[in-house]
Amino acid sequence: MDNFKEKLIKNKRYIAAGAVGICMAVLIAFGALNSKKGGTLGISSSQSDSDKPILDGKGELESIPIDSEIGKLIASYYEAYAKNDIEALEKVASPISDYEKSYIELMSSFIDKYDIEEIYGKNDSSGEHMFLSVYQKIHFKDLKSPAPGVDFFYVVKSEDGTYTIDNLYNNFNMQSKEQAMDPEITKEIADYEQLDEVVQLITSVQTEYNDIDINDKDFNKFMTGTLQEASAKWASDYAAEEEKKKKEEEEAKKEEEKKEEEKKKKEEEKKKEEEESSETKYVYSKDRVNLRKKATTDSKVLMTIKKGKKLKKLGEKDGWTKVSVGGITGYIRNDFIKEKDSSEKKESEDKSEEKKTSKTKYVYAKDRVNLRKKATTDSKVLMTVKKGKKLKKLGEKDGWTKVSVLGKTGYIRNDFIVSSRASSIEVGDKIKIREAVNIRKRKTTDSPVVVQVYKGNKVTVLATGKNWTKVSFKNKKGFIKTSLL
Repeated sequence: MDNFKEKLIKNKRYIAAGAVGICMAVLIAFGALNSKKGGTLGISSSQSDSDKPILDGKGELESIPIDSEIGKLIASYYEAYAKNDIEALEKVASPISDYEKSYIELMSSFIDKYDIEEIYGKNDSSGEHMFLSVYQKIHFKDLKSPAPGVDFFYVVKSEDGTYTIDNLYNNFNMQSKEQAMDPEITKEIADYEQLDEVVQLITSVQTEYNDIDINDKDFNKFMTGTLQEASAKWASDYAAEEEKKKKEEEEAKKEEEKKEEEKKKKEEEKKKEEEESSETKYVYSKDRVNLRKKATTDSKVLMTIKKGKKLKKLGEKDGWTKVSVGGITGYIRNDFIKEKDSSEKKESEDKSEEKKTSKTKYVYAKDRVNLRKKATTDSKVLMTVKKGKKLKKLGEKDGWTKVSVLGKTGYIRNDFIVSSRASSIEVGDKIKIREAVNIRKRKTTDSPVVVQVYKGNKVTVLATGKNWTKVSFKNKKGFIKTSLL
């Protein structure tokens, strides 16, 4: 019995009778229980032949009414899933990866609707969140017999008292392990799945599924043929597309590295040229002019030089200047030569301004603010900079700061600029996490991790600080290094 139980637990997320063993096979995932009849939520509820719940409700699991807040949450999930309504799904369950969205699109093309039969649950160790087992039946399009199955959900209670589905622990991600999960929570889920009542439910639904599979040839043909083939094609196509994206990203990275290398090379050449120019005297062509072989107007023209061209001065002779340009040496009349190019003066001024700002290289947007072309409030808006954005400081002018961001250079008023990221964060701000980050118990990097927050999730600021910021996430509180926000 113990071996059978372990085997059942291990394989409960696969469709019974091997219908869909490809990739996730989470369509009919075994692991939940019983409740009252439904039908008022846009999803019908039909009882088993005996019109009795699968479990007697006397064990560790409590029966969850389908018309309760949690029941309505699950109903909304299934309704959106069947319609491939990702926007509606993300309101009740998050996060949903691109990988899972692709799978939902495939499965929803076959699904007509879900019938919720029973919902059972058990509180987690915190006493606030719940593990749920939902016994449901999937109605596939053009298929007479619905497919019975059980889905697992981890429902969390928000600070405002409402419930949402933590989709990290749904059947799909638990099987694919695409996104990192909290080991403590996964251990609790594993213990939950070992409960005798959960195993009893799995056994009962497996038996119901097997009976349908044996007696309904169309059902068997769909499960072992149509659906399995579609799942295999989806998995193959998705993998091919991901491989294509990966190659494109690698090529783009190589191209970017190549550009950076070329840029670096040009900068080195420019630096070398500047170093040489400090020792060697240069002049510039005042206008479009001929470079001649000898210092006479009837001498052979070696090349025509455009206006403002930088020329290496080699000497002077009878009103002519001997110069070298592009590897060619010749003569230009002195009245077509000038000692300094006007663009050099501007470059010198720009360098002076950059030197002034070398102490404070970066600043941050104090609030959402416009980047303007000139240092005036009626100047053209180049872009809108979001609060807390890191900006490269280039200089200051009449109460305005010249900055560079995302390839654009412009001005922002000084009162909308702060010198540190911490200064731009305020209590109550909801900050979107840029990369996965740990919320820690105390303000040290070796402090225990309270919870890991993944990219795209938002944390609420409870208190600000220069190095650490106190935040809350899904009813858990702790500290995040300010530089990571």
